[in-house]
Amino acid sequence: MNKTLKQQFEEVVNAYLLEFCNKHDFDYAEAKRIWVANKPGGVVLCGDYYVDFDEIRTDIDRDAPEEEFWKYQDYLIDAHTFGFRCPNYENWLDGCPRLSKEQINEIIAGRHRIEKMKEQLEETIKDYEQGIKL
Repeated sequence: MNKTLKQQFEEVVNAYLLEFCNKHDFDYAEAKRIWVANKPGGVVLCGDYYVDFDEIRTDIDRDAPEEEFWKYQDYLIDAHTFGFRCPNYENWLDGCPRLSKEQINEIIAGRHRIEKMKEQLEETIKDYEQGIKL
């Protein structure tokens, strides 16, 4: 055996990455050189997205519809931004329970209301500190 297991693993991982990049129109050459911490098989930067190898493998092995990856990425961003749980990609493809777009929009609206109230509170405190009575 001429190749080490590590070399074989990296070849397989990069073969998956190539298929994934072709499927989703990412630049393979760029992605291949941007495995986080230089560890193929972990997390890779594809365009503006950090993608875990498990997501890549699941996407290719399950021949997931292309749009599902983008829906999942949007959901991930919302989940991280607003602090709710996000399933892994495999469970996502299986149709696990998740928040609807309407529920996410409600969370976004609530956050905007809170930010507006915070601004009003800060303004009130500033006015008070300046000696203005309301």
